[in-house]
Amino acid sequence: MSDPTSPFNPYASPANSAQRVGPQRAGALTALCILAIILGVLGLFTVLMTGVSLVAVMQEYMPRLMNASGQGRAAPSGQQFVETMVTMSMYFSLAFMAIFIVLKLIFYAVTIVYLRRTTIRDLFASSVNEWET
Repeated sequence: MSDPTSPFNPYASPANSAQRVGPQRAGALTALCILAIILGVLGLFTVLMTGVSLVAVMQEYMPRLMNASGQGRAAPSGQQFVETMVTMSMYFSLAFMAIFIVLKLIFYAVTIVYLRRTTIRDLFASSVNEWET
């Protein structure tokens, strides 16, 4: 039979699962959010630098790709249209990824502010105190 106080026991009651929570867990959650923010900023920097480099490469080589296609030379207006659409889609995807990362960073910042509130820290501490009594 499994330990009824184990946090991994699927049959444990919510009262039993609250025993492992304490103020140190709130601190660990805050530290993890700070780490996620640091990694998010690094990820945002990487995405932006890669995207800017890719746009420059595509603008240089897109005319060559259009001319080297097996269908012969494309009409100048068609070639310009395709180049514009590819560039717009690249900027759109880059903006979407940047917005997503910024939203994640905002979420982590709000989580840190929430976890640092005294009422939340007291709730973490009270769950340990209830179990010890």
